[in-house]
Amino acid sequence: DDVLMSFNWGMGQLLGVDGIRIFSSRNIIGIDTPGLKFRNLISGNKFNSILISGNSATGNTVENCYLGTNLAGSKGLMKIVNRTAGVRLVGGATGNRIGGRTKYQGNVMGGNEEGVFIGADGDGANNNMILGNKIGTNPAGTAAVPNGAGVLQRGTSSHNSIGSLLAGSRNIISGNQASGIDLQGGSQTAIYGNYIGTNAAGSAALGNGDDGVAVSASNTIVGRKGALGANVISGNGFNGVSMADVNDGHGIGSVVAGNYIGTNSTGKKAIPNGYNGVGVYSDGPQVIRSNVIAFNGTIGDQKFGVAVLGEAQDVAILGNSIFSNVSLGIMLSNTDKTVVPNDLLDGDTGPNGLQNFPVLRSASVHAGKTLIKGKLNSTPNTTFRIELFSNAKADKSGFGEGQFFRAFVNVTTDEQGNASFSKTVTGILAGQFVTATATVGDAGATSYFSKSLRVRTV
Repeated sequence: DDVLMSFNWGMGQLLGVDGIRIFSSRNIIGIDTPGLKFRNLISGNKFNSILISGNSATGNTVENCYLGTNLAGSKGLMKIVNRTAGVRLVGGATGNRIGGRTKYQGNVMGGNEEGVFIGADGDGANNNMILGNKIGTNPAGTAAVPNGAGVLQRGTSSHNSIGSLLAGSRNIISGNQASGIDLQGGSQTAIYGNYIGTNAAGSAALGNGDDGVAVSASNTIVGRKGALGANVISGNGFNGVSMADVNDGHGIGSVVAGNYIGTNSTGKKAIPNGYNGVGVYSDGPQVIRSNVIAFNGTIGDQKFGVAVLGEAQDVAILGNSIFSNVSLGIMLSNTDKTVVPNDLLDGDTGPNGLQNFPVLRSASVHAGKTLIKGKLNSTPNTTFRIELFSNAKADKSGFGEGQFFRAFVNVTTDEQGNASFSKTVTGILAGQFVTATATVGDAGATSYFSKSLRVRTV
């Protein structure tokens, strides 16, 4: 216990199978001090740069190390690349910190099969923190130094944090060949405040090859509204965020909230993901709330803001800003590329039950206030949350999108499945367009965006 290791260079076979193996507690690898002589370089090993394993491996720290790269951190050592991870946390390793919140605590990881590997089939690693690292980029976060995957989690791992709600915690997880973060198991992982698929400034694409964040794990939290909690998930090859049950029993109960998906860090400039902003392929409940989801869809046939596909049910899409995606803002159908029409009493089936969308009847502005009226026909004797949005222009499909979330109103359908609603909102000008969604209860299945309606002056 209580070992401090710093100022070391290890390349090729000098450090054997793993660069460093830790099976005990409170070891410190690296030191929070600038300068080449204070940095560990641990690269070119047969397996991991650093292995942290076992129930006794608690409270260890890895900081200010270059793992898998050359001395400058500018490229991976391609011929003597670490064959598995920059840091591997397995076998019950608990409460370890990889990186940190101050300027020189972060590690640079490139040229590995995974930058960080957490857990394994049949076991887990819990309550570990991944903070302030460059995973897949050079030290400046301006060019790619790819790993296979950025962060890969498997097994029964729980309560791990990638980033945090505290200043200085942001990881730059970009430039990797596969997904930036790939959760293939575990539960209650928190992903806060990272830039995933962009440069360190959050201003340009430095994409991961597959999804930005791939979630097949239970009760995952991806983002929280606010400067410290929001992730920027943009510029990636496939989905910004995918939610899929690739491991039986995983992939439910997750929340994607407060992120910028397909934009820069201000939410105004386009840095599109190749496919959907968010693609949901697994059963719910899942919640997608208060995100900016825009400009997504540059390749393939999935170019939606939020796509609820496959057998996915109970996906709530609430209070987001969804606009300027190549195709529909919200897609529910597995086969059609357009909105599936409403049906009487909403008896049809499909993703999110093909929940019927509201029908807007009028939108009129007077003295700075806009009165929106509409109706919904759906499941009888059921409460729905109707969300209202505005847009400068209507989507080319005629349905949505929803750039500005304005208000919501709850309604309950009668025995014939009918409900009417009206709501007065501010901030909408004559000539703009309004649209709406319907969600079962407070956080059940959400519909497509409704057909857009132009606001008139009265």
